[in-house]
Amino acid sequence: MPACGANLTWWQFEPEGVEVHVRIRQIAGLDGLRGVAVAAVVLYHFFGDILPGGFMGVDVFFVLSGFLITSILLREVALTQGVSFRVFWKRRLRRIAPLALFVLIMTTAVVGTIGGDLAVKLRTQFFGTAFFVNNWVQIANSESYFAKSDIQVTAHYWSLAIEEQYYLIWPILVWLVLLAVRRNAARFRPRMAALTAVLAIASMVAMAVIFDPQQDPSRVYYGTDTHAFGLLLGSLVALLLTSPVRSRVADSHPRRLNWFKHQLLADWIPALAFVGLVAMMMTVHAESAFTYRGGLVIASMLTSLVVMGLARGANAIDEWMNIRVLRWLGHRSFSIYLWHWPIVMVLPVLVPKAPEWLIGIVAVILTALISEWSFNHIETPFRRHGYRKTIKDWFSGGVMRKLSVGFAVVLVGALTACGLATAPS
Repeated sequence: MPACGANLTWWQFEPEGVEVHVRIRQIAGLDGLRGVAVAAVVLYHFFGDILPGGFMGVDVFFVLSGFLITSILLREVALTQGVSFRVFWKRRLRRIAPLALFVLIMTTAVVGTIGGDLAVKLRTQFFGTAFFVNNWVQIANSESYFAKSDIQVTAHYWSLAIEEQYYLIWPILVWLVLLAVRRNAARFRPRMAALTAVLAIASMVAMAVIFDPQQDPSRVYYGTDTHAFGLLLGSLVALLLTSPVRSRVADSHPRRLNWFKHQLLADWIPALAFVGLVAMMMTVHAESAFTYRGGLVIASMLTSLVVMGLARGANAIDEWMNIRVLRWLGHRSFSIYLWHWPIVMVLPVLVPKAPEWLIGIVAVILTALISEWSFNHIETPFRRHGYRKTIKDWFSGGVMRKLSVGFAVVLVGALTACGLATAPS
């Protein structure tokens, strides 16, 4: 096997003439874990008293994202000894941008039409979200994620912003390590693992140190610097589990790897980690100092153990996470996450006298219906077929269909522009 990065010089971002579409083994249980994560977040926002620590579902997402993205990069390194930034970023944008921007535009159009408190700082919200810096915009404006009022209708995009910032920086760091060890391929993974561990620890320490019990915790919760440890722990798991074999048919995450001495431990440690994670979601509160001085870190570590168990397969946690309803939720988790927050923000404004429990139930139903539609008509087509074919399909058909789609685009665009122009600062 040639030395990692042997084809690279300092100015090259990828091997010349190489474009590899990397695929990794689908670990079915990860969809179930996504389902648990999004259910926890939705329950926290709709019925906070039932699951006070449901906000930790976002940390589960972070670990999963770090694991999957790094697995893809590591398989590309194994196959090509390089990293294609263009292919990586193009795929990430195609996976995330269409639905994220669609929900943002629809939310802006509706909120701009309703007006009132929901529309305050709508321009700032829109552009900060569109450019994936929502978390830093909220920090700059001293916005609170945990306040009971005056919460922005795009507040939930903070986590997507952190992930996108990570996707921008992480492949560059992988490439730099490749470049540094280009004369000795064997050093790549140890150096990469050491860097990942150092960055994860730095992020954990930053959250604990910057957190002030006398202040709102949103600064450390929103910050990429203080909340990237989940992504980094997921990346560290990928470095442990992803195959370095230079073969397209090699299993990306070999099941034979056993990180526990005894079979019984290998079967049950991930399951016990999941039980511990759920227990934390049921008992830990956002206002607690423990949350920011170890709680979120522990939740991310427990999630990492669950991911390791799912990658190994044929154990208790694998059976639990392959429950059909959890996998259904997991497949639609991105759509559910993006839609649930604006729905729960808008409903109380439209029906101010309705009891909270009724608003929660209606919000769950609306979220499920709208998410199912957007999963089938926005998220999946763009991911599978790309921009050109999907948009072309929208306008295919008879004259009435083309006119209807065109009218809808113009109407939503006009409402969005009007909402942005008239929104109070």
